[in-house]
Amino acid sequence: MDGFSEVWVDAGIGNITNPPVFEIGRNKYAFAENFRRLKGHIDDLKIWNRAKDPCEVFSERNSENSGLENGLFANYKFDISSDTLYDCSPNKRHGSRAGSSGPNNKTQFSTDRPSLTDVDCGVQIVGTDDDALLGDAGTLQVKLSPNPVEGDILSVELNTDAPVIAQVFSTTGALLHETILQGRDSHLKTTGLAAGAYILRFAAGHEVVVEKITKF
Repeated sequence: MDGFSEVWVDAGIGNITNPPVFEIGRNKYAFAENFRRLKGHIDDLKIWNRAKDPCEVFSERNSENSGLENGLFANYKFDISSDTLYDCSPNKRHGSRAGSSGPNNKTQFSTDRPSLTDVDCGVQIVGTDDDALLGDAGTLQVKLSPNPVEGDILSVELNTDAPVIAQVFSTTGALLHETILQGRDSHLKTTGLAAGAYILRFAAGHEVVVEKITKF
């Protein structure tokens, strides 16, 4: 949130593992004209299932977490404007962003962030075993060339004219880049990526394709 804030929640008021009961930023039970939406920014939201010592809270106030800390139930860094809100914890309780214009309304994303020490996610938040993120196999087809990539351009051949969200992840699960591809013959810039392996995720609606590339 704007500034540092530690919020205590009584677990007896509801089950936060049962979506869509748990929502952040508005009064779910108010009338549509009186949702009382949050007027501020949220960044690096952490949900703990244990009581934390005040000294521990104070020492972590200026730093992100890796997601592997003891008792960290869920960790949302809010660092990238993405349809999926990634949970940087082994629980992988991914969510979705919703604004005043409906689900995944990106106009609400802000690059105005507090000064926090960035910490890479300690788990792979995307992978073929993550059904909640990847969804069911569909008809979306993606062909990449060249792979391995030797230059700064990766050609992407799609079998659809619909917009396709392309995301580049590190092998540790950190989301590095996101763009929208339009057209069957598209290109993805790999400028700035160091030599190594990467995971690419392509999404069109509920259909998702995940590929691995290597850059020399």
